[in-house]
Amino acid sequence: MEGESWAENEFREVDLGGPRRKHRLIQLVEELGDHPNSSIAVSCGSPAATKAAYRFLENEAVGAQAILESHYQPVRTGQVMKRSS
Repeated sequence: MEGESWAENEFREVDLGGPRRKHRLIQLVEELGDHPNSSIAVSCGSPAATKAAYRFLENEAVGAQAILESHYQPVRTGQVMKRSS
């Protein structure tokens, strides 16, 4: 857990069918978390990153239930990590 970002800790157990999807989820969540009041386009910072974010979110293999389950797991086990500013 030490050395992990809050998003890595939060989604450590997510199963999206491969490590690349997990990495992309963590990256996207960190970008959105850094700009909570901004659009996806502003949060991602470039047209290419925005397109990649929408492709990721539209991917049928990326299920909301899997993302939510991995989010609930740290809460259930008391391993919630506070986000640093």
